[in-house]
Amino acid sequence: MIQTVLEIVSQQKRLVAAVAALFCINSGLYVFDAAYLSPAVSSAMSNWNDLRRQSHLAAKTDINAAYRQGMQDLEALKSRLQYPKQFPRVLEKILGQASLSKVTLGKISYKPADGKEQKLPAYKISMSASGGYLELKCFLAELLDSDELLVVDNIKLTSGAQPEENITMDISLTVYFRKTA
Repeated sequence: MIQTVLEIVSQQKRLVAAVAALFCINSGLYVFDAAYLSPAVSSAMSNWNDLRRQSHLAAKTDINAAYRQGMQDLEALKSRLQYPKQFPRVLEKILGQASLSKVTLGKISYKPADGKEQKLPAYKISMSASGGYLELKCFLAELLDSDELLVVDNIKLTSGAQPEENITMDISLTVYFRKTA
């Protein structure tokens, strides 16, 4: 039996060398995992749990800071909300962003949103814009970076025969306004 194994080893030297190399690599990776990775992962998990516990305790103990932060957030939201009579200015700003982005606007329609489920007055705007991909992407980024409280509800992109040249984007927006007194 031993002689048979020795004959196989002498005839298949490449195979035996490959198996030995794989065994050495596997052993080395096991030692690396056991000596370096496992303690590092355990340490990182422990640190993460400690930080999570500390942040949870800090959130419980500092209610006044949370209240002040909430009031600051409400003031920031109020500063972004315009009165409904400012809707033409908001629409003009959207048209200006389209012009600066070199986007061609098609049909534009708007109507007041249903106020039954919303606590803030809002207008729904639907528009069609066409241009290159980068121009449309720039226009959309400008819309999302607007000072007004504007939400993109739906986007539909349609390309022509040569998609890199002209793309049509149908977009639905909702612009929220401050309640009038």
